[in-house]
Amino acid sequence: AERDQTTKRWLRLAQLGFWKNTITDGSRRARMRYDALVECMAMLDHSLEVRTGVHYGLFGSTVARIGSPEQAAQYLPRIESLDMVGCFGLTELGHGSNVRGIETEAKYDAARGVFVLHTPSDSAQKYWIGA
Repeated sequence: AERDQTTKRWLRLAQLGFWKNTITDGSRRARMRYDALVECMAMLDHSLEVRTGVHYGLFGSTVARIGSPEQAAQYLPRIESLDMVGCFGLTELGHGSNVRGIETEAKYDAARGVFVLHTPSDSAQKYWIGA
């Protein structure tokens, strides 16, 4: 029930345009607006704060900062509007946040146009993935 309520709140905020230009703008003002939104959410619903933080802060900002200009133009508006929902999966059961110890590999399959993830052992499972 709590997870459903968090999802409803998140979708409603997106429908009302609260997230519009928080990532695509890139300005200090947009960042301050994003921070204010997250701070207000923290007072209302910690689960909502975490969920939006993972989606916009980890996923969206990764696309914004290390994606190509073409990727940013294509994906960031969809990320802000929730037409595209992302996650972030750095930690593994056997390695925590030790990036050098991560076992999972992602290889691009050009013929299919997709990334194929390979998790070679139980210790490489993603246990703390955020979405």
